[in-house]
Amino acid sequence: MYSLRAGIDQDSENRLFGKSFNIAQGGLAKRFRIAPWHFLYNPPEFGKACANVHRYVERYIEELDLEGNETGDNQTREFIKQVAKESASTKDLRDQLLNVLLAGRDSTACCLSWTLYAIPTQFRNSLLMQSHCKPPSRSAREGHEALATGDYFCRRC
Repeated sequence: MYSLRAGIDQDSENRLFGKSFNIAQGGLAKRFRIAPWHFLYNPPEFGKACANVHRYVERYIEELDLEGNETGDNQTREFIKQVAKESASTKDLRDQLLNVLLAGRDSTACCLSWTLYAIPTQFRNSLLMQSHCKPPSRSAREGHEALATGDYFCRRC
């Protein structure tokens, strides 16, 4: 996201978004656990975090040309434009994008956690995986080409 918007302190803005996203996600988890009484859990930092997250995503939505005047890099924003076509409002689009972000973050965390658990506990599989994988190459160019072709991960793929 750094390259999409210039002229602002993106590092502090991204840190604020990350911190707010964590607070909001934690608050929503607590609200989910007390579902019938979710309105009772509404601390000020939760409301502020939700507002920060909404504002962050809405800024990107506002910068998009959703009306169809194609200029610049079309592929970069094509996903958001496709979601926007199916969304009834800007608020709906914002919520859809946040759901995708949350799902991606949670599924990535789940996969990494399972992998870090499974490799040491499944020693035989770990040895088998190591026998199929090449060590990383030394030069950055070779490393990039190996990642692009998939040679880095597995010789037999």
